[in-house]
Amino acid sequence: MALFSKEACCFCGKEVGLMSRSKLASGEYICTDCKYKTHPFLRVDHMNKQQIEDLMAEMQENEARFQSIEWRKTQRNHNGAAWIFYDNMNEGVFSLYTPETKKYPNHFVFEMTDVCPYDKARAGRPTRGLYTAQQYKDMITLTEKKDASGKSDGWVLSIPYFRYDMKIETKFPATMKADDVRYIHTTIQNAVSYYNTQGLQNKKDLHQQNLYKTAGEALKAAVKGEGVEGVAAAVQKGAERGQDIDKGKIKKKGLLARLFGK
Repeated sequence: MALFSKEACCFCGKEVGLMSRSKLASGEYICTDCKYKTHPFLRVDHMNKQQIEDLMAEMQENEARFQSIEWRKTQRNHNGAAWIFYDNMNEGVFSLYTPETKKYPNHFVFEMTDVCPYDKARAGRPTRGLYTAQQYKDMITLTEKKDASGKSDGWVLSIPYFRYDMKIETKFPATMKADDVRYIHTTIQNAVSYYNTQGLQNKKDLHQQNLYKTAGEALKAAVKGEGVEGVAAAVQKGAERGQDIDKGKIKKKGLLARLFGK
């Protein structure tokens, strides 16, 4: 095969040269335009055609989910480029927009509970509550790169994720303000560590309270003679509260709120 030969993309059929294509594990080629419909932090050369098709569909679903979430944004700009960390502490999710991802039209929604090096995950999945807040912070690293002369060559921010085929990294140029780089790093560390420790514990407490409340309401309905329908309605109401807890619509009250019924 000649170095400058063209190959057809197995998705759109367009013939592209060496610099505009990637080879899949199954031997077919994907053009750069179709590659942008996939995931910026996954390597397509480790996947086959069917896996890529599934990933494209997954990315469309992720974009729909991304648009439905009310995000908090932490943003820093440099020379016309933007780095944005999105997080929602109620749902425990985050997303990233960087100069490397801007050509990918679909956002991927990451679960904060899945932040964990793959080799430390049990049975291929993270174990919730396994690490302290500081350990979660230490997992998310910011490394300064230096050239041969010892001069700063920028930074690389890395977030470990339970998937062995996923590498979440973003680069910052040496000309960017160090305070801006550290601010993004610290924000991500604090969000992930808080949700995986205090945030999850708050939800656990709320679910426990909801369980007791639902049992009490069901018993009350039975005592009042509301029959099977009344008990079922109480249980259904409790299930709906549980869903609202998971979505962050019901939050744990502080001491003053509990004392004064707020």
